[in-house]
Amino acid sequence: SPEGCSWITRLFNLRQVELSQVGAPFFLCDTGHGRITVKAPGFGLGAEHTWVLTVFAGLAVVALTVMATRPLTGAWTVGVGVLLGGVTSHLGDRLLRAPGFARGQVVDFIAYNKWFIGNVADIAIVGGAAFLAILTLLGMQTRPDTAAAPG
Repeated sequence: SPEGCSWITRLFNLRQVELSQVGAPFFLCDTGHGRITVKAPGFGLGAEHTWVLTVFAGLAVVALTVMATRPLTGAWTVGVGVLLGGVTSHLGDRLLRAPGFARGQVVDFIAYNKWFIGNVADIAIVGGAAFLAILTLLGMQTRPDTAAAPG
């Protein structure tokens, strides 16, 4: 039984099914109503190249942290914070989960119809990135005005 699937299986009383996609194993816990995927190595990369996602997530966490430490408007603070939370979650999975350091598999458990299966961090990443893109398209200011108020 795949590590991680067992606690979900016990929690939801699910049966485990092992499948293979793009040459890399992943595991499904079948509820009978939908599927919950756990231990996904990486979309289309295969289990041998998950370190690429780890490096990318690490760089994103550093860049977003630097951005978050500088003054931002309220809307940009929300967008950067949500995006940083999602990317940090994925980085934690990649660094600390099996099969090993910097090669870990993200735990996905939300089925979006038949499109894909993801997790809450995916929602934060897509939502945060979309929100920041909208702010950019609307020309919303990134930094607050630093001009002193007339007094």
